[in-house]
Amino acid sequence: MLPAILTAILFAGSGICGQRAAVGLGALKANALRLLLATLALGSLAYWTGPVDLTTCTAQRLFYSGVVGFGVGDVALFLAYPRLGARLTLLLYLCSAPLFGTIGDIWLVGTFLTLHQALMGGVILCGVAVALSAGLRLPPALRGAGHRSAVRWGVLLALLAGCGQGFGAALSRLAQAEAVREGLVITGIGQAFLRVLPGMGFAMLTWYFSMKLPNWLVGGNRADERKFIRGANKVMNRRVWLWLLSAACCGPIGGVSCFQWALGELRSGVVLSITATTPLLVMPLSYWLEQDRPGWRGVLGAIIAVAGVIGMVVAA
Repeated sequence: MLPAILTAILFAGSGICGQRAAVGLGALKANALRLLLATLALGSLAYWTGPVDLTTCTAQRLFYSGVVGFGVGDVALFLAYPRLGARLTLLLYLCSAPLFGTIGDIWLVGTFLTLHQALMGGVILCGVAVALSAGLRLPPALRGAGHRSAVRWGVLLALLAGCGQGFGAALSRLAQAEAVREGLVITGIGQAFLRVLPGMGFAMLTWYFSMKLPNWLVGGNRADERKFIRGANKVMNRRVWLWLLSAACCGPIGGVSCFQWALGELRSGVVLSITATTPLLVMPLSYWLEQDRPGWRGVLGAIIAVAGVIGMVVAA
């Protein structure tokens, strides 16, 4: 039970820290550097836990899973953070991911929804609708002109992140099935490294090419990036690096490691049910750090959505 609880706490911390790093450095830059730190750390750990053969079919499928999950999914996630804040971004992201994962299972694995699972999917969507009816508000530091446009883009990007997470998980299931056929044993750290590596490359390329895109498309904070590079406001710069390091440790390094640890002790349904409470854990952190008050409808919507996710997992 402890590792599953730690996973939910670390994922919540990753969301808060990632959002603040995205505001300070720029969404794409923060995501690329976060995955670079995670790749270096996981690569070092994978070297000590056992060799990883990059030429196998299993490794190739994990690579594809990383491109979809850590590449497309995380880029969209970090672009959504500055537009919605951590609470609403993670609510949409984590509650939509099971839906897209179910679609991926039907398409790739051949697993179909039962009536109970379909009903739980409806519960998730109702919970999200209730939460959104409370009114989407950006954190105070991010409010201003173009608020409504930022919210619309943030919702679409958060849903795209959920799509990447869901289909990335389906591709991981294919990779695990291939590992059984090939007779391979890859540790959880090794699997995480194989997924983060291509995601880091995708994020780096996206960050590089984003320099030629309009400011509104990448979050409108390039001036902050130039100020950061010139060395202005050194105290804040150190804080941004701390947020970035914390996001890497809580997310792809610590969070995923605890998740694998939990799966080794508990059934997956129990683990996923506990980690689905991440949006609820984000709410007090968002209120403390961003003065983002979710309101009673936001709390009620989150509870309904998480209940739907739990029902979906239990029914699987």
